[in-house]
Amino acid sequence: MIAKGDLADYFGPKKQTRLMEVNPRKLEDNQVKVIHAIHGKSEKDQESEEVYRSRLRAVHKLRKLSSVNTITSGSIRIGFGDENLSKVQLPHEDPLVISFLVANYMIRRVLVDPGNITNIITKAVFEQLKILLSLIKATSSPLMGFDGIKVDLIGIVDLSVITAKRTLKENFVLPKIHPSYNLIMGRGWIHQMNGVPFTL
Repeated sequence: MIAKGDLADYFGPKKQTRLMEVNPRKLEDNQVKVIHAIHGKSEKDQESEEVYRSRLRAVHKLRKLSSVNTITSGSIRIGFGDENLSKVQLPHEDPLVISFLVANYMIRRVLVDPGNITNIITKAVFEQLKILLSLIKATSSPLMGFDGIKVDLIGIVDLSVITAKRTLKENFVLPKIHPSYNLIMGRGWIHQMNGVPFTL
């Protein structure tokens, strides 16, 4: 039957050609391929509708209070000059590390990390601030690292942060690990500052 061509729809070069035409994996070399991120929480961790709406209201309130407006082309120019490169040895691939005042202490080796959602303070630095332990609030929320490993927390504390002539009250988490930096400042702080991190 194969020799006669009765099974041409199932065997032979015609069938192979047809399979290649409908195979989505066979793409042109110059065609852009897309990998979508897979993320989300388990059903147990899903926020309720009420909590979600509450968070949404808080975001709108923060946007209004901070006067964050959409920047249209030509309205505001954000630029960096040679003065921003003082004390920087070029070329470099270093992260953005700064110093600023926290609870009236000058803290050095502070990492500005736009990829981080939380502000982190090490236990050693917190102890040097000589702040009452009673100000630490307990929390059951774990801190998730980039590798997805859970880091247990001692608690959360509110501290005043002074930089660029602005004072903000910020939440800091105290992990039970010892990061390489004294503080890590995340996106929330950057957004409240209306800041533009400049790594060059």
